[in-house]
Amino acid sequence: MDAGEKQLLGKRKKKKNPNPNPLFEMWLKEWKDEAASKNNKSQYTYAKAIKSLQKYPLPLSSGKECKFLENFGNGICSMLDAKLAKHVEEYGSAEFVNLDSSDDEIPTKPKPERSKSKSVSINQSALQINGSTSNYVPKLRSGPYALILTLYQESQNSGYQGFLLKKDLMDLAQPLADKSFTVPEPGCKYTAWSSMGSLIKKGIVKKLGNPAKYSLTPLGVSLAVTMEQSETKLNSQSSSTSLPRIESSNFTDSDSDSYLPDRHVFKTFIRSASGASSGASNSQSSEINSLTSDSQGSMPDFESEFTMRPGSFDVMLCVDNCETAGGGSKAAKETLVRELRKNGINFDVRKLQIGDFLWVAREKHRSPISLSGHSSVTKPREVVLHYIIERKRMDDLSGSITDGRFREQKVRLKNCGVPFPIYLVEDYGSAQNMSLPEETLMQAITNTQVIDGFYIKRTHDTRESAAYLTLMTRYMQSVYLAKTLHACRKKQVESVCERMKPTVHDAETHVMTFIEFNESSVKNRPLSVKELFGKQLVQLSGLTPEKAAAILQVYPTPSSLIKAYDRCHSMKEREQLLTAIKFGPLKRSLGAALSRCVSLLYCTTGQLV
Repeated sequence: MDAGEKQLLGKRKKKKNPNPNPLFEMWLKEWKDEAASKNNKSQYTYAKAIKSLQKYPLPLSSGKECKFLENFGNGICSMLDAKLAKHVEEYGSAEFVNLDSSDDEIPTKPKPERSKSKSVSINQSALQINGSTSNYVPKLRSGPYALILTLYQESQNSGYQGFLLKKDLMDLAQPLADKSFTVPEPGCKYTAWSSMGSLIKKGIVKKLGNPAKYSLTPLGVSLAVTMEQSETKLNSQSSSTSLPRIESSNFTDSDSDSYLPDRHVFKTFIRSASGASSGASNSQSSEINSLTSDSQGSMPDFESEFTMRPGSFDVMLCVDNCETAGGGSKAAKETLVRELRKNGINFDVRKLQIGDFLWVAREKHRSPISLSGHSSVTKPREVVLHYIIERKRMDDLSGSITDGRFREQKVRLKNCGVPFPIYLVEDYGSAQNMSLPEETLMQAITNTQVIDGFYIKRTHDTRESAAYLTLMTRYMQSVYLAKTLHACRKKQVESVCERMKPTVHDAETHVMTFIEFNESSVKNRPLSVKELFGKQLVQLSGLTPEKAAAILQVYPTPSSLIKAYDRCHSMKEREQLLTAIKFGPLKRSLGAALSRCVSLLYCTTGQLV
């Protein structure tokens, strides 16, 4: 072997990275597959971009850097930058997370560290929030945040065995994370668990054995301590009064009415239902009381159909059968039912003509009634309590606004006879994937609360919605089981609520029977002339249900309005007939424009132009 050959043999071959930009390539393939499924021609553009990217041998740090490559335009580069920013926000770095590798496989033997490598001091680690840019602090309520805090909290328990299995870790960490650990968001294949690979790679979590056992490294313990101290400090400075997040959904009969940890505090504290002081009761019901008025008044003088005394009835949650069966996500509906049962909530699934959840007071027993010489036991009577919930997932909200159901449902909820309607708005995936812009959805939610007077409750997922229903059910039982309930007709209940809003301090209250509630709320029931007239009026642009109701108080039928127009002496007088009608709590005038619009509709004999 000559010297030239020896020289060639002694050369170190440079390793080539077969895929220097795995994230960009993966996202481009996802967009290509999505375009192909829709038979969109953009699939060919993505295919050409993928080929160009695969030919480039160096790593790229942003979508903007891809612009000099062939077949990469401003659109694709902007999409890559947006996707990369979201990835960094979720996982703390721009590194590729391999979702296809199994977390439970036997880990390979770690390579020994070189003697020249420097040891990392905990004091110089990523735990210092004010440290260098290389320090790692996970985002609040992200996957890494929940995993680190859960492992640390469990390690503080006396019965901690030194590790957690994957399933136990995911179950315990789920309440601390906004994203699911098992189900990816629509349009994305990442779950909150996908961040575990990054935590192991950073040396924060260690994984050993088969099945995999997870625990914190000293670096991870120090990071968890710093995170908890920072969140506690943030909580002490916060003045938020919103309903706190429910930490755990494991409710039992021996527990209190609800678990109420603060939004930024991780340890659950329990209030005992039997030993709660008046201050604790006021704190527990602060959010619910915001729905009610403090006005007081005397009881009405009309007779009730029947009366339920304290101790003679039970308070029960009623769930619409569409929330447990039928179309939609089967997994989400099973999760709702499972969580309610897990929390020990007694609920009944039935057909509700309006709303998705409400509470009824049901008699414990009824005396047998003799019919034709035979003894027959009738069904227990039920009355509807003062709260009803309409649940809207964000994608359903978007669809209902588009097809007009949202407006129609609000009108029916206002007229159902239950004084305190609640909209439970549940997040679902990214707002960017909805059929309407995020600003439009937020404006619709705001209008529903500010203009329409509904109470809005936001939740992150089905599990949190079930926790809120559990909290509400416990509250309803604590308040209404001590009241005397008078069953009245729907019109009587509405007149009582107009005179004085029900409050938690009332010893007696008026409610309607469930049978009348459901029958009067049927969507396709025969309408009266007044109701049909009102539906016709709201079809006019700018004429809201509130304004239509004001017109109906003066002119309840089309005939009465047309007769009033006939008594006018001129066209101008007709156009100004409705101008002075007052509507709403501020008693504003209807205005000349709407008055003229209505007069044209009912006074024009020929074709409207």
